[in-house]
Amino acid sequence: MSNYINALKAQNKERIPVWFMRQAGRYLPEYMELKDKYDFKTRTHTPELVKTISLQPLERYDLDAIILFSDILTCLEFMGAEFKFSTGGPKLENSGAEVLQNLTELNPQDLSFVIDGIKLIVDAKPDKPLIGFCGAPFTMASYVVEGGTSREFLETRRFMHSNPKAFLKAMDLLADSISNYLVYQVENGAQSVQVFDSWVGILSEDQYTKFILPSMQRLVSNFKSKANVPLVLYSQPTLHILPQLMETGADAFSVDWRSPIEKLGKVIDYKMDREIAIQGNLDPVLTTQDFSIAKPAVDAILQSVEKAGFREKFVFNVGHGVTPFTKTETLAGIIETVHAF
Repeated sequence: MSNYINALKAQNKERIPVWFMRQAGRYLPEYMELKDKYDFKTRTHTPELVKTISLQPLERYDLDAIILFSDILTCLEFMGAEFKFSTGGPKLENSGAEVLQNLTELNPQDLSFVIDGIKLIVDAKPDKPLIGFCGAPFTMASYVVEGGTSREFLETRRFMHSNPKAFLKAMDLLADSISNYLVYQVENGAQSVQVFDSWVGILSEDQYTKFILPSMQRLVSNFKSKANVPLVLYSQPTLHILPQLMETGADAFSVDWRSPIEKLGKVIDYKMDREIAIQGNLDPVLTTQDFSIAKPAVDAILQSVEKAGFREKFVFNVGHGVTPFTKTETLAGIIETVHAF
């Protein structure tokens, strides 16, 4: 079993594993060549392109895991919420609280093009674990209500408070659809999954407990009843709701650069009676700098991991996705440093 999977199970005795969110994509010259040829939907809906793009960073780097090239919103187009990608990110054709309430439950078979891509990746690189993924209910719901990304998610939060019954119903439907989609990915070759709750940090502790935690527990429970692989929950910035996040039942937490590893360790050790893995948490802006600038921060994270006693249950990553300005030579230096620690 790989050091990446072992780390998620808090059992890694080998080198610390490393991969990067958005490692397949926009900072790679070879990816930009494909972007110039094919639009986003073609790139994410064509199995051969999904395979090629997912594996491009493995041709350059000694990474410990492959992240599927897809999008957290891909399943929404089969639930009644079509979207398009523009320079500013995803834009939904129709949006609002009414659209959220009228979503239909996902039939995972509709995403067979994703599954075909997974099979091609696994056949090409059986020695490297593949990470499947999807968005979390709140993040997906916020895209549907807002029509795209937002700074304050005001419309989503207004609907959450003004019609809590309808909001919670929509969250449960999303939880069921997402868990079934993730199980479908695992059945066809994914060896772990990551759920991205990128925008949930906007909520308070009480709001998370009341409006989000039930659906997340439902998602994780449904998934674990059908799939026996680790589930990682990514969110940011969410140190203030870490105890609530741990109640979701996720096996590991991917954290942002604003969450000190040693502080995480204290919360986890106090709160949990089971092993929890941690993934993170380099500020992605440092990947845009020369390696000499990034290295002290990498060293500091690794030393914090050692001090917190997390070495056997830690995966090195960035605290959010790498940016289009990421330097390829800096990533190479980061990987070498982590593996040599």
